[in-house]
Amino acid sequence: MDLNELLVDPTGVQTWRLGESELLISTTELSQRICELEALRLRMVTDLDTRATAKTLGASNTAAWLSGATRMSPGAASGMVHLGRALTELSATAEALADGRISTAHAKVVTGFFAHLPDGVPATRFRPVSATCWTRQPWTTRSSLRVGRRPCAICSSLSKAVCRMRRT
Repeated sequence: MDLNELLVDPTGVQTWRLGESELLISTTELSQRICELEALRLRMVTDLDTRATAKTLGASNTAAWLSGATRMSPGAASGMVHLGRALTELSATAEALADGRISTAHAKVVTGFFAHLPDGVPATRFRPVSATCWTRQPWTTRSSLRVGRRPCAICSSLSKAVCRMRRT
């Protein structure tokens, strides 16, 4: 069964009737589609935030409107708005997210890194590195973002790059 057929009525899909190969392929395709849809939702929320649409509707801010309109937790809604704002400064990361090459969790790690650059390291000088942030290690789960208490390989390599930049 094709993924588009499954999405016509997701609640009616009888997964037990699918063969193993169909389940494997459909799960992979569905995960990719979810990443693409999350990126689309993020772009829409960012546009609503930029236009201040929520205030015209009487909400205090975009996150409050999003939380009320979608039953999303206030923290998740706020996180989405902040991620959208941060991605406006990191076009390569935003493009990778839009294409489904990275997840929103991965984009949060990259934007979080750039938001916390040490004093003396201008973000504008460091932004070209954001294009490589998503190419080194593909992530699929939040647990793969950290290994124990150590940051992932990308964060480690970015930290080393920042140290090198500070010396120059």
